[in-house]
Amino acid sequence: MSKAVTELASIAKGYNRIISKWPKDRLRPTYCITEAFKLYSQENFENPKYLKPAELQDRILLGNAQLQSLNNILNNNSNKKYPVSTKLTKPQADPEYYNKLLQHVNEIVSGKAKRPGNWLFNFLTAK
Repeated sequence: MSKAVTELASIAKGYNRIISKWPKDRLRPTYCITEAFKLYSQENFENPKYLKPAELQDRILLGNAQLQSLNNILNNNSNKKYPVSTKLTKPQADPEYYNKLLQHVNEIVSGKAKRPGNWLFNFLTAK
């Protein structure tokens, strides 16, 4: 039982490490997924007093799998294993689309974004 409790404490520490490294959402600063991670960790891994041994083992297995998945997301392992081709990142119709999108996101975050105008006028005058 104490080994299981130690493993749950280790999973909780893993969640805390992920929370500390998780990037902040610049577009939605009031929404914080790390708070959801913290609450989930507290509810599932920090107070195992009333759990049966089988439930403890299930939580350990689930927690380790979740930590591995979160680490993969945090380290961008999928992008490293399956790189995105330039056909997707620079489409023929508008090769600068994603660069413009990122520029617009940065303008929104910094507060310099232009107010949206008439979409038909913008569409007709786009270069």
